[in-house]
Amino acid sequence: MKLYGVLFVFLAFIFVSCDKGSNRTQKKINIKSEEQAINIVKSDSDIKSKFAALRFVAKKKLEPETLKSLRDIFLTRDTDLKMKCRIAPILRQDQEMADGVFLRVIDDAPLPLLVTIIKCVKGMPAVSSALAIKIHKLAKHSDSDLRTEVIPSLGKIGGEESLQLILESCTDEVWQVRKMAAHALEGENFKKDIRIASPLVQFLKDPHWRLRRVAAEIIANTGHYTSETVSQLILTTHDEDHRVQHEVLQTLLRFYKQKRTVEISEDAKKVLNTLPEEEMQELKRFLLKE
Repeated sequence: MKLYGVLFVFLAFIFVSCDKGSNRTQKKINIKSEEQAINIVKSDSDIKSKFAALRFVAKKKLEPETLKSLRDIFLTRDTDLKMKCRIAPILRQDQEMADGVFLRVIDDAPLPLLVTIIKCVKGMPAVSSALAIKIHKLAKHSDSDLRTEVIPSLGKIGGEESLQLILESCTDEVWQVRKMAAHALEGENFKKDIRIASPLVQFLKDPHWRLRRVAAEIIANTGHYTSETVSQLILTTHDEDHRVQHEVLQTLLRFYKQKRTVEISEDAKKVLNTLPEEEMQELKRFLLKE
């Protein structure tokens, strides 16, 4: 009988818990207007209710007054950090407002908010020169996760300073940062710049196989078939990773189809002569002028 009593209490507890969960869900569903949502964000003590209200407004094209209210909540010092991280992307509905707000807080923002702001910037069509200067400084931040987020923003911002910071990031100690730097080089702002060929050659020698494969992809996508890149591609056909080998061979075949002539190094010529793949025979004759 005691066992049945314990079982009854347990089931009653589960029922009450589910009923409370159902009520909370119902509370989220009952949000009907922007004004109601903002009032919940301002005054409700339940953080889950606040998050539900923010999810509600995030799906809508907001009125200017609603955005101003969210801006004021975001800028309030006592606002919960998680709340700020959820409000930031919503502010992008007004690009000028978001730019100004991010500029005001970026110097003193804690790391999670900094990462959120940088992610927001990546989704903005443009940023002010003042905000761009702040982002440039973050490219050398001590936190590698933040640096990884900053690099794509530099690619979007463009300009000589952004390019120099990306080139410096190509030798970052963290491979994820280097990978982001590589992809930033093939963006619209930099893909035609001949200066990106040199780091691509270095990426083909990178210790991490993903960087070597990415380098081959980017050379193919940007068309930077120089004497140095083609020579290093040939040397990389003997890479220890088969995924890298495959990508390199595909990139070399794309180069051959363009019928462009480049001089290759003596080491590359020696390696080229060892390639057994039948499909590479034409490329060998072309590069070696047989």
